Amino acid sequence: MRPLQYQMWETFSVNWHTDVKIAFTWLREALLKPLPPGSRVVVSSGATINGSPASGGYAGSKATQPFIAGDTQDESRRAGLDITGTAVMPRMTPFGDVGRRGVRAYAARGGQTEEAYLTQLGERLTPEMAGSALVDLVRANPTTTAPGTCSPPPGGRSYHEHRRRTGCPGLGTAVPLGRGSVTVRGSTMSLQRDHPLFLALLLILAAASWVILIWQSSMMKSMGMGLTMGMGATVFLAIWVVMMIAMMFPTTAPMNLVFARVQRERPCSRRPSVSTWIFVGAYLLIWTLFGVVAYLGALAASGLAGQVPWIMLNAARIGGSTFLVAGLYQFAPLKRVCLAKCCTPLEFIRGAFRDGYTGAFRLGLEHGIYCLGSNWLLFVLLFPLGIMNIAAMAVLTVLIFAEKMFPRGERIAQGVGLALILYGILVIVVPAALPLGGAGM
Repeated sequence: MRPLQYQMWETFSVNWHTDVKIAFTWLREALLKPLPPGSRVVVSSGATINGSPASGGYAGSKATQPFIAGDTQDESRRAGLDITGTAVMPRMTPFGDVGRRGVRAYAARGGQTEEAYLTQLGERLTPEMAGSALVDLVRANPTTTAPGTCSPPPGGRSYHEHRRRTGCPGLGTAVPLGRGSVTVRGSTMSLQRDHPLFLALLLILAAASWVILIWQSSMMKSMGMGLTMGMGATVFLAIWVVMMIAMMFPTTAPMNLVFARVQRERPCSRRPSVSTWIFVGAYLLIWTLFGVVAYLGALAASGLAGQVPWIMLNAARIGGSTFLVAGLYQFAPLKRVCLAKCCTPLEFIRGAFRDGYTGAFRLGLEHGIYCLGSNWLLFVLLFPLGIMNIAAMAVLTVLIFAEKMFPRGERIAQGVGLALILYGILVIVVPAALPLGGAGM
């Protein structure tokens, strides 16, 4: 513990050969091994907050750790490993040998007693507080939480008072967004609490759409056979849009909430709520255009089936082949890339954000394209099952939600793919295993 001018490189660099080396080694091995999907590697870099002028290269070495954690996050995403690298930044604490030595040195440097120095730090960070915060961090779902910009509480203000005044738990300062590093209890903000009205509107629209679909399904039982159930283009597209709102609004809520928060935090943002709904509308437009393509494809398939009797005789086997292809697609690189974009809303929004209504529209289109790339074949399955099959819609909604929201989304997608492959093979061998339910060609 000495000022810079009294250091030698050998003493100044000690922490680079210990703290940085430890973080580098653990994070590197996590990628090389690799750790199981959903794993999180946490390193501590508390001195990043206020520096450490009396302890040589300690603060500089600690400041390097968030960058290494961020690189780990990037490489994990590129390789589809689903491993999170996290750097936490706890406040100085008098508990433990290192903390006591630090308090003693900084108190002497400032000509204070140790007690006076601790008093100006505010409420003391106990091992129980730090441990509880780390448990919360490990349990947190990165897709539904976002780093904040909280600072430690000023001297004399308790953590509870700081939380009440600022909404920030105040154990540290967050590092730049989108790099995989967060602060113990100073970085995770519940997006559901941040925009309750917007979330409520999304869920109300989804619930109302489900009611409409259930009512419409009961009304259409007497309608014609075929992939489109005899619906004209206008009716089909109207029902398709309602279906997308019902099934996709709950699964895209985290992405929409992140966009709403980022838009609101922009210093020059004009009417952020309008931009948010433009973002949602552009996303819905992509799925509407896909509905047009799906309707035209269904008409063409029905027309071809009317001319080729073999197609009608083997409708179930063709449906089984569709399940088989959909299952194989769950393992495709394109599926993995698109799902990764949908599972990391904060990184996606921060990386592609553009100001203004036009920017919101373009970003919404981009979100819709990635979401379509991840799920389009799952929606194609509705045609052999029946386009108004409510049970099939509900199952697909749960599967898409699980892929996006749970930490091991890619593994869930692959599990779904395996199930689809096995079911497709079963239907090809035993056509009666597919209940066409009026959805024949």
